[in-house]
Amino acid sequence: MSRWPAFRFAHPHWQVGQVFPRFCPSIAVRAAMEKDQFDMPILVKVDATGGLLTLRTARDTSDFLLNRWPGKRTEKHRAALQACSDVQNGGKPPIGARRAFVAAAREAGVFVDQKATIAAG
Repeated sequence: MSRWPAFRFAHPHWQVGQVFPRFCPSIAVRAAMEKDQFDMPILVKVDATGGLLTLRTARDTSDFLLNRWPGKRTEKHRAALQACSDVQNGGKPPIGARRAFVAAAREAGVFVDQKATIAAG
């Protein structure tokens, strides 16, 4: 017996009366997470010792902006927070949130350019 609500469905290729789940929450959660994922992760400095944090989604970025932001909360910070919120609510693509966050992170001096890091390394 399935623990999810189910319905009985008859189809020529299925056994009559076979039980199928109506909704699989893990699929919905995974789809929602993929919608807010960035094409390329963002690297930021999190402390004075040079510790790095990788942000992969608008949700991670929003959490960083709210709870771990080291600089002043400027207009660029506010715009990045709004862009992340727009992505999480399903209205905007994640590239806009990524661009807004990178602008705010550069202003605060916490952005780590991955291209420059790879070229130097």
